[in-house]
Amino acid sequence: MADDALPFGKDRKPDLAKPGPRSPLSKFEFAVKFLEQQGRCYLCNGKLERGKVIDEHDPPRETMPAAICDNLEFRKLACRACAKAKTIADQGVIAKQRRIRGEKGQRARRAKNGPQIQSRGFPQMPETRDPKKWQSAGFDKTRSRGFDGKVRERAK
Repeated sequence: MADDALPFGKDRKPDLAKPGPRSPLSKFEFAVKFLEQQGRCYLCNGKLERGKVIDEHDPPRETMPAAICDNLEFRKLACRACAKAKTIADQGVIAKQRRIRGEKGQRARRAKNGPQIQSRGFPQMPETRDPKKWQSAGFDKTRSRGFDGKVRERAK
């Protein structure tokens, strides 16, 4: 596929800005959407009842650039049951967008808390050849790891 067929260049980064707080529909906007949909749910085509209407974003709000996510053309009215089912279905897409933006996942935890794994700083072998001084440096040569001759004799 040629570069000129794409609406943007290959080096263009996606708009990863987090959408702001969700703005509710005004009474006028609600009336416009209600009349546009002829009083029907856009998912199940059932009649919308007063007090049981939720405005949904289609596609999900998290997938759109922050500048246009609350445009009226992307909002649709749905009944509560359909809206709940749609929200559950959209959770994977929403979580992926949050991971991409760096709000969730390991990258976000590292940015917030910093690296958690700290080096133990292994003790260095002392310069002296005297084994008595090794204990002060963390090397205890008097303690056996259990691989001496006594253990082998017991195993027989």
